[in-house]
Amino acid sequence: MSVLDRKLRRELLAQRGLLVSITAIVALGVACFVSMCASYLNLLAERDGYYRDGRMAHFWIDMVRMPRADIDRLAHMPGIARMQMRITYPVTIELEGVVEPMSGRVLSLPDPGLAAINDIVIRSGRRPEPGDRTGVMVGEAFARARGLNVGDRITLLMGGNRHELRITGTAQSCEFVYLMAPGGLLPDPKRHGLFYISRELAEDAFDMRGAANQIIGRVLPRHGEYPDAVIDPLRPLLSPYGLLSVTPRRHQPSHRFLQDELDGLIAFAVVAPLLFLGVAVLVINVKMTRLVQQQRPIIGTLKSLGYSDGQVVWHYVKFGLLIGALGGAMGVAGGQLLADWLAVVYLAYFEFPQIESRFHPVLAAVGMGFSLGATAVGTLRGARAALRLTPADALRTSPPLKVRRTLLERWPWLWRRLGVDWQNTLRNLSRSHMRAVSGGGAATTGVAMIVLALVYTDSLNELVELQYEHVMLSDIDLTLRDFAGPRAVLDAANLPGVQRVEPLLVVAGTLESGHRRREVALTGLTEANRLTQAIDRQGRRIEPPKRGLLMPRWLAERLELQPGDSVTFTPARGDRRPQRLTVARTFESFVGEAIYIHRDQLQRMLGSGAAVSTVQLRLEPGAANDERLFDALNKLPQVEAIGDVQRQKELLEQHMVGALRIFAAFLTGFAAVIFFGSIMTAGYIAIAERQREIATLRALGYGPWAVGMLLLREAMLLNITGALIGLVLGYYLAEASLQIVATELVRVPAVLHVRSMVIAVMLAVAFTFIAHLLVQRRINRMDWLEALKVKE
Repeated sequence: MSVLDRKLRRELLAQRGLLVSITAIVALGVACFVSMCASYLNLLAERDGYYRDGRMAHFWIDMVRMPRADIDRLAHMPGIARMQMRITYPVTIELEGVVEPMSGRVLSLPDPGLAAINDIVIRSGRRPEPGDRTGVMVGEAFARARGLNVGDRITLLMGGNRHELRITGTAQSCEFVYLMAPGGLLPDPKRHGLFYISRELAEDAFDMRGAANQIIGRVLPRHGEYPDAVIDPLRPLLSPYGLLSVTPRRHQPSHRFLQDELDGLIAFAVVAPLLFLGVAVLVINVKMTRLVQQQRPIIGTLKSLGYSDGQVVWHYVKFGLLIGALGGAMGVAGGQLLADWLAVVYLAYFEFPQIESRFHPVLAAVGMGFSLGATAVGTLRGARAALRLTPADALRTSPPLKVRRTLLERWPWLWRRLGVDWQNTLRNLSRSHMRAVSGGGAATTGVAMIVLALVYTDSLNELVELQYEHVMLSDIDLTLRDFAGPRAVLDAANLPGVQRVEPLLVVAGTLESGHRRREVALTGLTEANRLTQAIDRQGRRIEPPKRGLLMPRWLAERLELQPGDSVTFTPARGDRRPQRLTVARTFESFVGEAIYIHRDQLQRMLGSGAAVSTVQLRLEPGAANDERLFDALNKLPQVEAIGDVQRQKELLEQHMVGALRIFAAFLTGFAAVIFFGSIMTAGYIAIAERQREIATLRALGYGPWAVGMLLLREAMLLNITGALIGLVLGYYLAEASLQIVATELVRVPAVLHVRSMVIAVMLAVAFTFIAHLLVQRRINRMDWLEALKVKE
């Protein structure tokens, strides 16, 4: 081992406290990068493999009814690789001993021997045999949540009739990796499931003999995720069959949620490491600059003995690289463990057969590269200072720092009122610009992370309050099989425990503006509607316009529309003639893509009278647990699906708030590491630099705690200043990240309450004080008599 290497080893051992604190910051940055990128690659690999093995469809076409014999002429259209017809409908479920409403979706299975599109993975049992009119395969998630096994019996309400079926097996499908109930935001496997039945049973149950109501298809590889050029020519050909909607894969709910999660992982994998490694660069920079200044005589001696500039510089660079190597290795290991844990978490939310957490050598190499690069950059300033020193200059005492008056000293009337202790504090900070920037930057980053977590929590609470206290005030939503008349409203009003009943008219169709086209649904409201309403950002009700559309602002921007512009809407039901409508007003919408219109105008467009498609119920207190209510709901002949609005609110609060608490705990822990690393580094360096000053103060009668208060005052001033900047930075980081992860189904408003700002600043103060206790410990152990003998 060379002389320089032995010197380096002694320095690392002597400063192991600083080494641990800086290494922890680097390790967290690398761990965030490795874990998020590994989770992204793991999810992406599972999704692509699942889609490939299951032959995931590129598009879905829903119709009222189409004879199976007519599909042949469509399958030969240019760009179509393969098409398949099936029957699919929403259903309600009855299980013995279960009171709450349950819904699901039934799908007909293709004939045996075909390479099915959206093929299923059998988890237990078998498929129903062709022609089997009593067998059903149940979605694995629903069966697991309800404890159902092969051979159990279940009742489905299909086509207005009860069908008691025997479970032949359980299955999963690449088509429903993320399965939500209609109108829901989160999976609810206890209340919503999938059911696969034979084609013959589906035809009998829904009166679809020799016909189907959905086409799923795949396009040639060159069209990929954007098959619009292939499926647009199909629209006029399918119009006679009651075309309802055309959904490319990128708009399919399950795929869209999964893609949004992948996008969020990448965004976090970029932002978090930049914050951590940026702080590490500042902290190492301060440390190395001070180390070179302390070792000027040693550097001069080494150069006098014949060591080259390159050898001396490389000696100091190795100090940073060793920190980078250790932090990088710890970060890679910690990141892989975190990725393993995330794989388990994702398997609880997404219905994959498995999610394998793989080790990615390239990520480990890149993470190590980032770590070594950041620490190398952090050492450059100190290394460059060593390079500039000649042996003669290095052996001389370093010249004193140029002392300039601080800004406050230019106002004597204010300066004299500060007192000696505050004057010394401000002078010390003004003379150590780099250290002040490092400490303030670390505090800014730490508080920004805390604020990021608090904004997410406040924003989600705001979203829940706006959506379920102002927009959706119903408890139960009944979706009717066809447009019904006022009798459906009267039947619902007579149900036990119902306090208020309101009808809605929801009409699906195609909205066109120039070359832009979108499948949407118009919701007809009147001034009397109170269970569903549009609101502004302050939660105030917006009355539906007498004429024209009330459109979400984000959707208007997507379609490049402004109030006063005209659009064309083609209803999927009733009178299918295109209708020219005007955008009357836009409003802020955070959940879904509901477009509101006055119900009278919508009925005139359909050419029908008082039509109803949805009935909303507000229940009396305690009625949600009344078995009589749900038994009566299941007997209503026109009800196609029962939506439990309050259940969706509970799920959102339980799952999302719980996940955010874990996320907030992680970010708070990360912030604590940054504060501890920064304050310990600054404090230890300050003690090393100011030994004679501290010893002189002790000789004058200052106790160790009084001396420590001088350093604590500096740290508090820097950290509180950085915290105030961090409040602003954290809010805008959160706002930007929420915009990145915003989807067409959920857009979370960025909200930061005053209470949360106070919590963030209080945590910054608490972390600063706790970290200072370690600095105080070193002051208490300092031999101040020996320090008085040290020559400057």
